[in-house]
Amino acid sequence: MTNNQICLVELIQIFTQYRNNIIVNIKHLQEHYQRTGIKRVKGVRNENGELLQPWLRTEYIDNAEYVSMGDFQFNRNTATINMLIKRKVKLAKFEDQTPTIEVAGLLVNDLNTFNNYTIVSDGKINVKSLVVKISSKKAFDLLKEKGILDAEEFDFRAEHTIQLDDLPLVAANSCYSSIDGLFNELAEIKVLTSIICAQLKKESDVFIEAQLDEFKKHYLSKNIYINVKFNFFNVDAERLAAGYRLLCERLCQRAASRKSWTPRTQREERNA
Repeated sequence: MTNNQICLVELIQIFTQYRNNIIVNIKHLQEHYQRTGIKRVKGVRNENGELLQPWLRTEYIDNAEYVSMGDFQFNRNTATINMLIKRKVKLAKFEDQTPTIEVAGLLVNDLNTFNNYTIVSDGKINVKSLVVKISSKKAFDLLKEKGILDAEEFDFRAEHTIQLDDLPLVAANSCYSSIDGLFNELAEIKVLTSIICAQLKKESDVFIEAQLDEFKKHYLSKNIYINVKFNFFNVDAERLAAGYRLLCERLCQRAASRKSWTPRTQREERNA
């Protein structure tokens, strides 16, 4: 790679723009990936602490070396960038790998699994490089112009190693607006959104309760997403609901008090 002319954020914007023309070597990514958290083990703990394996498992349909470029998600609060990769999978019994095709009158032979790969964690680059193939000459020319690629001629068959750890995270001349006063408002919105989602989680205007039970048995959500649980603790639903109600009441009281509150001047604060 030649002189770095762009930052990582700008490179990701190019990836997003040409995501249908760039594929990623998933095996290279997995072999060199450093986890930022504890690896989760699928299953449920019994009373003796023994791990019970799910009776169904997921298997990749293609098992290909390359996958489509993922969707990038930015979290500016934690200075984190994740790449979400979607892949086709099928359900199969754990014991004999017999495929499961139909659940509750619905075909489940076209399921997706989603895996997050942390590119930047807490402001530090976590993935040093990506191996890609590029099918668009415009994308190739743009990346070459920005100093990302060393190849002289466009070749859709060629593999390109893009070094991420040599790039600055953001441009040196970046400007950011003030976020004073927004934290509390965003926190309240986030909590209320979580409460509403929790209340609606088990409801569906498409499937009846018996179908939802079948989905749950086969580790599927009401939106037909794979939802293998990691239930290590039992939660008292009534106490959880009471906690949600109390939290709502306090948030409403806080919002009402903020509306009637008049800020003091700096002189009044010093005199106080």
